[in-house]
Amino acid sequence: LAGIALANWLALPWYAGATLCLAGILGAVLEKRRQRVFAAPAWRVSLAVAPGLLLTLLALGGLRYQWAERPFTARQLAYYNDGAPVILTGVINAPQDVRDDEIRLQVRVQEIVAEGEFIKAQKSQLLAVMPAGGTWHYGDEIQLSGTPLTPFESEAFSYRAYLARTGTDSILY
Repeated sequence: LAGIALANWLALPWYAGATLCLAGILGAVLEKRRQRVFAAPAWRVSLAVAPGLLLTLLALGGLRYQWAERPFTARQLAYYNDGAPVILTGVINAPQDVRDDEIRLQVRVQEIVAEGEFIKAQKSQLLAVMPAGGTWHYGDEIQLSGTPLTPFESEAFSYRAYLARTGTDSILY
């Protein structure tokens, strides 16, 4: 977790994290070799984990954060957020969330039609906000059209980050 928080705060390029990871591995190997030859110093005896290993784990946490923050590709629905209208085909992959005036559907997008081009979707999840009164069920295949939107963010709350935890990067009203 510390590596993830540090990567978010520092915003270092991926190769800096990879370099730190390799330096940590090298440090851990050298520390292990040094322990075979020399007795460990008094301060080192109290540490349960080698400092090189800690650096490696910190760097791996940062690399994981950077990997998760990659830009979207044309095969992902979020690439088309806030742009031109698209036609989507997908499967409802969660029970519907019924509200007073709307129904929210979690949809795993399988196909995107953008500007007349058919695209097989990859890692695309959508929150579809539908009018109340419809009947949709878990596992139904549906086709939707409209402009996918990026979930809102404010200083107090990030709906985008909240939905991203479930793999959802787009909303369609």
